[in-house]
Amino acid sequence: MDTFYIVMIVIVIVLVVAAVVLWGVEERANSQNRKSRQEKIVQRTVVINQEEDVYLRVSGGVLEVIESPAPQPEPAPVAAPAPEPEPEPVVEEVAVAEAASGIELNEDSVVFQASQRLSFIEKYAQLTPEDRARFDELAAYVLAKPGCKRLESNDAITFKCKSDKVMRATIRRDTVTVSFMLANTELDRFLRQEGIKKVKIAPVAIRLESDDDLKLAKQTADLTMEHILEEQQYRKERRNELRRQSRMSKEAEKQEPEPQSE
Repeated sequence: MDTFYIVMIVIVIVLVVAAVVLWGVEERANSQNRKSRQEKIVQRTVVINQEEDVYLRVSGGVLEVIESPAPQPEPAPVAAPAPEPEPEPVVEEVAVAEAASGIELNEDSVVFQASQRLSFIEKYAQLTPEDRARFDELAAYVLAKPGCKRLESNDAITFKCKSDKVMRATIRRDTVTVSFMLANTELDRFLRQEGIKKVKIAPVAIRLESDDDLKLAKQTADLTMEHILEEQQYRKERRNELRRQSRMSKEAEKQEPEPQSE
């Protein structure tokens, strides 16, 4: 068995050496072939004088030197693109604004177009059903009081008791806002009697965003009505008092004895 393995190893070594020798012989032959091809290329190289213009042409896969190039057809003239029409300046809105305001406008002037404002009815239609229901309930609550009426304008709805304002409703940012005039009675009377108009009393504003806001608005409407009724009664008594004083003054003038002439 040992002799068999030794023989096999020797055969393998011989085959490896023979393969190496064959590879070296083939590589050498290939090197000689490459060298011979390079020599042929060098022999066929044309030495060209760099000071002269040389024209080359490829014909059938062979590079040739020619005296002059073939004439090339002149390129067709390209038509110039048509000029784009300049946009006409929009002067209609500017002219209208200039005519309306009487102010001269130039090319540097900036004209702003006022956005169209929605009316109260249009804003009311855009409210949610819950917000509309709260406002309708509050409006019915105020109108149920004696002597109250409803006055509509473009941007608000006003509720009055005779000539006194009870509540004013507006819609801002998709929310109903109600305002009540809860003035101090003594201050209000003083301002009325003295005819002072420069002092402005801010109203109480409530946003109807929940049922609690609706309840608070109803309570505020009740307080406002109490104040209005008291004020109306005071003005009525005040008018009667003034009439009585005027009548008594006239009667006193009649009772005065006329001066006797000498």
